[in-house]
Amino acid sequence: MQTSNISKAIINTMAGVSFVQKAGKNEFHGYKYATEGDALNALRPHLIANELVIISDVVEHTQPDEFGNTTVKVRYRIIHSSGEEIVCHFVGCGNDRSSKGVIGDKGIYKALTGANKYFLLKTFQLETGDDPERDDKTQEDRIFEPQRQQVKPMVQPKQEAPKPEAPSINVDAFIEQVKEELSHCTTREEAKQVWRRYTPEIGQIKIHFADRENDVMSAFSNSTKHLK
Repeated sequence: MQTSNISKAIINTMAGVSFVQKAGKNEFHGYKYATEGDALNALRPHLIANELVIISDVVEHTQPDEFGNTTVKVRYRIIHSSGEEIVCHFVGCGNDRSSKGVIGDKGIYKALTGANKYFLLKTFQLETGDDPERDDKTQEDRIFEPQRQQVKPMVQPKQEAPKPEAPSINVDAFIEQVKEELSHCTTREEAKQVWRRYTPEIGQIKIHFADRENDVMSAFSNSTKHLK
């Protein structure tokens, strides 16, 4: 199939937008992030101007597993007005499990949102500023290694320094916020970015809420065990 028209249209679209402004805000942690809507808002005018249409179709999906994770595989058709088209597939994962262990019915919709967001960002090579590189291997790397089967408690030092006044952290709300963000991750590297953003809170929980440390670690481990 000839793809000269659609290739030029995609190139023109990429030339028109290279960076996605982050309008989504995490109220708990106070930082901004790029949402599916941000990607759509940036791309839509350029897709229309270059006569491109995107049609999606869910070709595979799973029922929620014991951790509340649902995965989908989506077939995307990028179609040009000339009739030329390109087909590609993306996967997404969504988690809809509450802190009480109740699994809801929104996992598949979260998975679709994640798949669509990263299809747009990766297909058109859009920058969001959310992908810092790190070479040093820290505790987060051990958390996200595929061979890890269970969360092991941290070894406490024999002598601890005096603890400062405990911060006002709602651990349950923190865990739910983490699960929500992880449900939109499609790779372990993206999940690591969530860990890095929350490093200060995780450290505070280890010090002041040691009995909840395993709950936090389990939220990361259970929500990312399916990622590669």
